[in-house]
Amino acid sequence: MHLQEVRILNSLLHEAHNISTSSNKINAQQVDDTGIDGAENIKLQQMINKYQSQVIQQQLSNRNNHELIKILYFVFFYCDFLTLKASCLQQLEKAYETTEKEYKNLTAQKEGQNNLEKATRMKMEQQIARYVSENEMLRTKIAELIRRIQEEDQSEQINKLNLLLSEIIPQNKELIICKERQKMDIEALEVTLKDQRNHIQILEKALRNAQEKAWRREKEMEELTERLAKESVSVGVKKGSSARNPESDELTKLKKTLHAKEYVIAQLEKNVIELEAKFHEEMQRNKMAIATQSDTLSGKLKKMEEEKSEKDRKIAELTEEKERLSEKLEDERKSSENRTSLLEREIDRIRSDDRRFRDGMEQMRLKIADRRCFTRERSRNRCIHHGRTSSGTRAGFVHIHLKANSATALFPTDLHLSSPDALPTSADIPLDLKALTTFPHSSSCQEEIFADQNCVSDTKEIYNTNLNSYTRPILIPPHYDLAFSDSEGLYSEILNRLVAKSDNTIVAATIANEKLCGKQISTEEIWNV
Repeated sequence: MHLQEVRILNSLLHEAHNISTSSNKINAQQVDDTGIDGAENIKLQQMINKYQSQVIQQQLSNRNNHELIKILYFVFFYCDFLTLKASCLQQLEKAYETTEKEYKNLTAQKEGQNNLEKATRMKMEQQIARYVSENEMLRTKIAELIRRIQEEDQSEQINKLNLLLSEIIPQNKELIICKERQKMDIEALEVTLKDQRNHIQILEKALRNAQEKAWRREKEMEELTERLAKESVSVGVKKGSSARNPESDELTKLKKTLHAKEYVIAQLEKNVIELEAKFHEEMQRNKMAIATQSDTLSGKLKKMEEEKSEKDRKIAELTEEKERLSEKLEDERKSSENRTSLLEREIDRIRSDDRRFRDGMEQMRLKIADRRCFTRERSRNRCIHHGRTSSGTRAGFVHIHLKANSATALFPTDLHLSSPDALPTSADIPLDLKALTTFPHSSSCQEEIFADQNCVSDTKEIYNTNLNSYTRPILIPPHYDLAFSDSEGLYSEILNRLVAKSDNTIVAATIANEKLCGKQISTEEIWNV
């Protein structure tokens, strides 16, 4: 659109110039004919004035279009900056949520560990009290056994035990023989149970097949009834049309076949019901027989096992009582020593676990303290950056304050300003974007940009490592602001530059662009925007 307007203006100026030259030639040739050509000169002068007014109006509209383009460019750029800031804020919110979740998990783990520690302490105290009571009981039993041994003679006890053993050994042999016989009976019963189960499965299959056949017959009966209804309707219609029809014989035949099939289906249903009743009766009989047999066998087995266990127990008691009287003291002493050693080990383990837990809590406290110190130091740190004063002169080193808990920790702080000395100030000069957009291409400016970018990358790495190493949630303030080197903020500077003269709007846009992004933008990119 801008190029078309420029072309129209050039064509109008060219036409005006041609008209002026032609008018001058006509005036030179026709000096004598002033009276005749006066009206034509007046018309030509009016046309020239009209063209000049049109050209001036076109220039004014062109300037207004330039101003609108500048304002739109700045608005688009400011929207991009706001979108970047919003994305960074979303990332910070996500990081805050993750850190908060981790902190909650750590607190829950800490509470669980405290509860486990309390429970283990209670259990250990109860075990210690129980072991102390058992130790006292064992000591009393040992004292009683020593007293009994001292009172009774060991020879009489040995003779009694020998007599009991001579009586119990043949009884044990008889019990072993009975046990073998019962095992044989149980195996035979298991074989019969397997046969009965196979028979039951066969009966179930037969019942399923009969049910399927009955279901099929029911379907066939339904289909035949539907056909009969349709044919009866058709027969009624035909009877109404004609009194006598040879198809009535076929209908009677079909009715007979239907009655025969219904009779067969009824018989099959009766057979199925009888088979189901027989199957249920057989199942109940088998269940009752199996239950009675299992009850009798289980009762016999329980009785035999009880008898055998009693006899074995008596034999074991009598055989072990000899050795137990002589070795009981040593065994009890060894068991008490083992229990005391186990208790000591458990106590040591509990103490070591307690120490580890305390060490872990101290480490967590140290990490939290380090995180707090890091946030305080980060809030105090200032990044060194090159800036310019409001008059356009080169300023010294300016410290830009970066908040540790704001969104500026993620934005780069290398804000390079272009020199406004090269910008045109007169309003009569036509717009030239190449002359307006001055960018730093010198070696000194590039070195400064590279140094500032390295500084920003180092600060980003420190921030990321601290975020990964600490799990304490970050307290994000409710608002985010960017602090710059000048006395005025970015927003006030942008608004002041927008309110300024029309020919300085592109300067404000380019300076704001370089401040926010720190990028070198060509005139072609600005023109495309």
